[in-house]
Amino acid sequence: MFLAEFTALSVAGAFLGYMAGITLPGIVGGLSVSAGSVWVTVALAILVILLATAYPVRYASRLVTPSLERKWRLETVSIRRGDTFIIRIPFVIKHEEVDGALLYIKEYLGIYRGEEGPFTIDEMEYYEKSIPDGKVRTLRMKMRVKPFDWGVVMDSRLDVKTVKGSSTWVLTINRLSGAEHVWLRGVRKLTDVIRKQLLMWRGLKPAEREEYVKRAYSL
Repeated sequence: MFLAEFTALSVAGAFLGYMAGITLPGIVGGLSVSAGSVWVTVALAILVILLATAYPVRYASRLVTPSLERKWRLETVSIRRGDTFIIRIPFVIKHEEVDGALLYIKEYLGIYRGEEGPFTIDEMEYYEKSIPDGKVRTLRMKMRVKPFDWGVVMDSRLDVKTVKGSSTWVLTINRLSGAEHVWLRGVRKLTDVIRKQLLMWRGLKPAEREEYVKRAYSL
């Protein structure tokens, strides 16, 4: 998004500069146009602007992904204890939008109740509990991972703890049965799905997010 924005700005700026450069000599006396240098100047202007985007683009990519790599790496944000993965999802959200975001994720995960995706959700429930100075909201799922012949069943829990206006998002995935390598693939798939939906939440229009928040409070 940053790169596309700056590219558009550089092209538009170079075009306006070009038009100004060939127009001013006709208005202001004593100026002349060097046709050979105009396009070199335009190209240099575009290049300078694009080079200036290097740092903001790199910084933005590190906010989206928790490592220097473009691809999501589970190892950088998770702790494994036997048949349990504890994955901290780096996500910043307004306190009042937490319920709406969870409803958004829950609705999306509903498409995996069938057998079209990489896993099938057999059970899904949502519950809350109060803690000192805050609340914990939990979305729990029991699912099977493809290929089903390997018998992989895992219990997953997305816990969102809100304390004094800040929230932490932790995904806990337990293997109940089945082959380990298939389970690991399921862990990566589920983590990636939830992470991408949280990023999609940021891209929703304010009115759309507000609608989800209202619906969540009315449930």
